This record gives sequence, C-alpha cells and structure tokens, in this order.
Amino acid sequence: MQFKYLTLLLIVCLITILSTSCKESKNSSSRVNNEAIVTQSQALPPVPTDFLYEIYEKVDHIDYFFRYTNFSISQDEKPATQGFISTLSPGAAKMYNDTCRSPLRLTFLSEGNILCETEMYMTENCQYVEYFIDNKKTYRSSHSEEGYNFIRNLFQQAQNVRRPE
Repeated sequence: MQFKYLTLLLIVCLITILSTSCKESKNSSSRVNNEAIVTQSQALPPVPTDFLYEIYEKVDHIDYFFRYTNFSISQDEKPATQGFISTLSPGAAKMYNDTCRSPLRLTFLSEGNILCETEMYMTENCQYVEYFIDNKKTYRSSHSEEGYNFIRNLFQQAQNVRRPE
C-alpha cells in the first residue's frame, strides 16, 4: 500500500514540474525582442578533442555541399582530409543564432560510412560549426581562424561557379 502511495505522489510531482517548466518556457519566448535572436533552447557542448582526433584518424573522404550554388567538392586523399580536419576547433561557439543559415554541409566518411556531418556557418554574426552524429545535432563549436578562412575561400569560389542556363 505504501509503495502505491509513493508511486502516485511521484507521478503527481513529475506532472507538476513538467507543467511548470512548460509555462516558464512559454513566458520566456514572449520576452524575445526582434533584434538578434540568440538560441538558448538547445545549448550544445563543444566538440570534444578526442572526437576530432577519432575523425582525423578514420576519415578517408569529405564531401562539401555548397547550398545556393551549383558546386560541390569531394576530398579523398588522406593528407587533404586530415589537413582540413586539423583546422576544426574544439572551442565553444561564442554566439549562435536562430536566424543563421548554413551555406555549407560537410559529410565525413570512412570506408563509405558516414562518421558525422557538419553545418558550417560563415557570416559575420554566425561563425560556428554544428556537428551531427546519426542525424542528431550533437556538438557546436567555433571555427579556427585557419579553418574559417579555408571555408570562406572555397565558398567564394563556389559562388563564382555559373549555374547551367
């Protein structure tokens, strides 16, 4: 009898906590101003150094998909893939924004299997990388200066490619 009472009490407490947190979420969203909307709803940890090292060791192919262009690139030479991966930064993203659009998605493969994918954000107010593992947003980190410059140069070249008419 006492077990049933404790179980019922626990369920009532959980429902109360959940309903209170939902109300707070609704109230906080109404306070957002129309200027830069900084996402706090999905805080993600920075990419771990050991994860970057694992990618560095295993990746044998990177696909670069440039949105809004008619351009994509693939790297399949180990020194080139490792060279790019070494520019990825484990540092935390300083700012991320709901209004940012990613012009570049990278897919990191090993023996034909996807290890992870990234969305690269490259505007003045949106300079960060989001990592997806099994299609789930898992990490968010900053760009290294070297990696950011490399990606910006590639993106500028991609924008200059003519679309078929």
